[in-house]
Amino acid sequence: MSNTGEIKITNDVVSSIAGAATMRVDGVYELSGGVVEGISEMLGKKQFQKGIYVKIDDDKHRVIDINIAVKHGYKVGEVARKIQHNVKKDIKDMLDIKIHSVNVYVDKVRIEPSEEGAPSDGEKGKKEK
Repeated sequence: MSNTGEIKITNDVVSSIAGAATMRVDGVYELSGGVVEGISEMLGKKQFQKGIYVKIDDDKHRVIDINIAVKHGYKVGEVARKIQHNVKKDIKDMLDIKIHSVNVYVDKVRIEPSEEGAPSDGEKGKKEK
């Protein structure tokens, strides 16, 4: 019997794949940081993938939390379900590991600057001359 060693897949790898799968979904404006990310930044800790958190639950299963901003005009539930499907499929296909759950948290709805003359986020609060 040959011992070839072990293969360990870090949560950073899972996070990267989840982020790419999320950004492929129509209607996703961006990955967004939640409260945990804000606290981590204040403490000088960096998250590998903004808005993606991978953890191991009590039963040793991986759970992925994804924080996003959705583009205005898209059905939030449909966007979230597509993210869940894409993330689970990509991780299964690429890493051959099972994800217990993918939780999608919609933090914001973003309006594109071209929509009805709406100001972009950077223009909000600026006074007209």
